[in-house]
Amino acid sequence: MTKCEISIKMMNSTTPSPSLGYLTAHQLENLVKEHHRSGWKSLHMEEAFHLFNKMLTAKPKPSIFTFNLLLIAISRMRNKQHYPTLLSFFNQMHQAGGINTDTHTYNILIDCCCRMNQVNMGFCVFSGMLKRGWSPNTVTFNTLIRGLCSKVDITDAIHLFEIMPKVGCTPNLITYNTLIKGLCDSQNTSLALEWHKKMVAQGIQLKPDLITYSTIIDGLCKEGATEKALELVQEMIDKRIAPNVFTYNTIINGFCRKGDIQSAFKLFEEMNEISITPDIVTFNTIINGCCKVGSFDKVSQTFKEMLARGLTPSVFTYSSMIDALCKGGAMDKAYEIFQQMVDTGIEPDSITYTSLIHGHSILGQWKKAFELFKEMVDRGLAPNTITYTAIMSSLCKEGKSSEVI
Repeated sequence: MTKCEISIKMMNSTTPSPSLGYLTAHQLENLVKEHHRSGWKSLHMEEAFHLFNKMLTAKPKPSIFTFNLLLIAISRMRNKQHYPTLLSFFNQMHQAGGINTDTHTYNILIDCCCRMNQVNMGFCVFSGMLKRGWSPNTVTFNTLIRGLCSKVDITDAIHLFEIMPKVGCTPNLITYNTLIKGLCDSQNTSLALEWHKKMVAQGIQLKPDLITYSTIIDGLCKEGATEKALELVQEMIDKRIAPNVFTYNTIINGFCRKGDIQSAFKLFEEMNEISITPDIVTFNTIINGCCKVGSFDKVSQTFKEMLARGLTPSVFTYSSMIDALCKGGAMDKAYEIFQQMVDTGIEPDSITYTSLIHGHSILGQWKKAFELFKEMVDRGLAPNTITYTAIMSSLCKEGKSSEVI
C-alpha cells in the first residue's frame, strides 16, 4: 500500500463546560452509557468535546469500552467536519497514557479515515494497529475494502479480500456486498456476477440477500442488460427473497432508458399484481420514459393514475412533460403544464426553464427565449450548458449574439 504520514493538528478547548462538573470514572461511564442507550440523540459536538476532556483527565480513567462508545457516537454524526476531531481524540488518548486502545478503537478510526476519503491514512492506522499487536477482524477488512471501492481501486479491494482467510478473518455478507457494489459502480457487472456465484457456492453458510441482488440488478440495468436483470429477479423469487419497490423501479428505469415502454408497463402492472405499491419514483420514471418516446397518451394516463393514488407530482414530473412537449413544438400545451405546476405551488427549476428556452429556440422565437433566460436568472436559477447553447443558437439565428453578455 502507498506509504503515508499522519500529521494531525491537536485541538484544544478553552471553553468551560456549563454542565459537567467533577465526575468519577464510574459516573462518566454511566453518563456515556446513558447517552448510548438513548441513541445519543441529545449529544452535540461541544458536549462530546467536554465529555471527552473529562474522561481523559479522570483518575482513574474510564474503560476503553466507554471511550469507544463516545468515538462511535461522533463518527455516527456523519459530519466530515467532526472527523479530524475524532482523530485528534485518538492521538490525545495515546499521549495521555493509561488507555489501552483495542481493535474496536482502530476500526472506528479506520472508518473515519475512509469516510474522509483518506484511505491511505486508513491503511497507516491499520499498520499502526498491527505494530501494537492488535489483530484485525472482519469489520477492519470490510471498512478498508469499502474505502478502496469508493476510490474505484477494485484490484486492491479484491487483493484485500483474498488476504482475509490467510489472517483468520472470514468474509461475511457485508464483505461480499461491498465488493459487489464496488464492481458494479466501476462498470464491472460481469465480474460482480462471478462474485455472486461464489457467494451461492458457499451454500447455507453465506446467502445473497436483497441488497446483493438489488446492487447487481442496478448494475445490469445501467449497462442495458435488462433481460439478465429479470432473470435475477426470478432467481430472487425462487430463493424466497422478495423484490421490493426499489428492485422494480430499477428495472423499469432500465427498460425506459432503452425506449422499451411496453416492457416497463408490463413490470408496472406486475407490481400491482404482487402488492408492491408504486411510489413517486416509479411514476416519474414511467412518465419520463413515455415522454422520451413521445407517447403522450400514456403520459396523461399515468399522470392521472398518479394523482388518483394520492401521490404529489414533483418538479421532475412536470419538467419531464414540459421538456417532451417543447421538443415536439407543442409550446401551448407545455405552458399549460407549466401553469398547472405553478398553481400547485411547485417552483420551476433550471431544467424547466431550459426546456422552455430550448422549445422557443427550435421555433426561432429568440425574443421569447431571451425573456425566459432573463426571468430564469432573475429567479436566482443557474443556467447550464444546455441553456446557454439553446439561447445562443436562437440569438445567432437572428444575428443577435451580441445580446448575450
